[in-house]
Amino acid sequence: MRWDTQTTICAIATGTAASTRGAIRISGPDTVAILQSLISSQFVTTKATRSTVSFPLGEPFGDLVVDVWLWPTHRSYTGAPSAELHMVGNQILLNRVLSILATHGARIAEPGEFTLRAFLSGRMDLTQCEAVLGAINATNDRQFEVALNQLAGGLSQPLRNVRTSLIELLADLEAGLDFVDEDISFISVEEVAARIEDAQIAIQVLIDQLSQRGSSREVIGVVLTGSPNAGKSSLLNALTGNATAIVHSQAGTTRDYLKTELKFNGRSIDLVDTAGVSAAERETGLTKPEPTARAAGASSKDPTLRASTNNIDDLAEGMTASQREAARLLLYCVDSTLNDSRLRTEMNSYLNLCRDHADTWLVWTKCESSNLPSPTVELPETTRVFRTSSRDAVGLRELTETIFNWYDSEAAESSMVVGATAIRCQASLQEALRALTNARHALDHGGDEIVAGELRLTLEAIGSVAGEVYTDDILDALFSRFCIGK
Repeated sequence: MRWDTQTTICAIATGTAASTRGAIRISGPDTVAILQSLISSQFVTTKATRSTVSFPLGEPFGDLVVDVWLWPTHRSYTGAPSAELHMVGNQILLNRVLSILATHGARIAEPGEFTLRAFLSGRMDLTQCEAVLGAINATNDRQFEVALNQLAGGLSQPLRNVRTSLIELLADLEAGLDFVDEDISFISVEEVAARIEDAQIAIQVLIDQLSQRGSSREVIGVVLTGSPNAGKSSLLNALTGNATAIVHSQAGTTRDYLKTELKFNGRSIDLVDTAGVSAAERETGLTKPEPTARAAGASSKDPTLRASTNNIDDLAEGMTASQREAARLLLYCVDSTLNDSRLRTEMNSYLNLCRDHADTWLVWTKCESSNLPSPTVELPETTRVFRTSSRDAVGLRELTETIFNWYDSEAAESSMVVGATAIRCQASLQEALRALTNARHALDHGGDEIVAGELRLTLEAIGSVAGEVYTDDILDALFSRFCIGK
């Protein structure tokens, strides 16, 4: 990556696919001069302007109508004179304009070089540059919202506030050290302690946000659970629109868990179908059919076969339990055609599951008729109940929309920063927190010199997060992931 900011760079800022409109970005000290050498009209050089001009492409193209957005001063994205040329999105024409700009003194930009210049000129800190990349790579509305919030200073401002407070505290301490022989104190021990604790709290909040973002990077999982033959596999197929799971009237068809993707409005989650495990089978001694044994002519009393079947059942139950444990949301499926006795058992199983897993919804399946069962077991007022029919598509859209509304709520609580920032910054903020802890300890058992030294270490760690302190390797690792033109 080139670190100079004195050359003028240019690049296509839009994608390579054919489109109605395309744009070329140019930035650097010679921006206005290059444009004026190509276009006969004179540009205003004191404020941002928009003008429509004829750009000469030469033979055989002739002139091309181009909208020029010009920022002739340092109040631009990069902190240097910049312009964007908006035109027909034909790649041949875009490449032609880019080639002409290059022959008149502009250099083709490297990946991320425009945003790098914004960072080097102080227009953005490093967390905001990472937010630009997060916005480019966002795959859903929530990710885009998080990136925009970070770009607007959602992380930068708290860091800046803590840094400013600690700089002022350090100045007060060092002023006192300059007059230590005169026994002059510029700040009390109590105030130093209070300001250090405030900084500790603020940094701990940021660490918690980063930790939450790290865990929320995993795709949120939703698990279908319930008794055998409750309609889980049919519901999975109906929700996803694919015949992914095997559906059969025989109970126990699903022995392993099956994971597929549920998509809605550009978002996706993992939807998992699990083997049926019911309290009724354990309590009443009901057994699963043994089709494999019957087909082979084997006796159901064969101890080897029974041991094998029991092992498979145990494995299936274990896998179901592990998926339940890992899930963020459970959909407990209950066959709406069950008799009253089985229904009471199912409701008790549902309530027991709710005690271990807060987000557990009750989903009635096989609701082809308008009549729903009336369970005699009293359900909590907060129970979320859904009526569905995989055959008639009853309630499927409502259930899907509610799942993704819950998904957005979960993501909103956990996702506070883009992924690149979370990965890079956690160690630095932990280091800053350790230095503040040492400073607080030194305040009681050391001296102002040690406190001041720990505060300098804290400021250095915070500076590495915002980019006040950086190395070429850090910048290379970030900006090499950008596309050209950004």
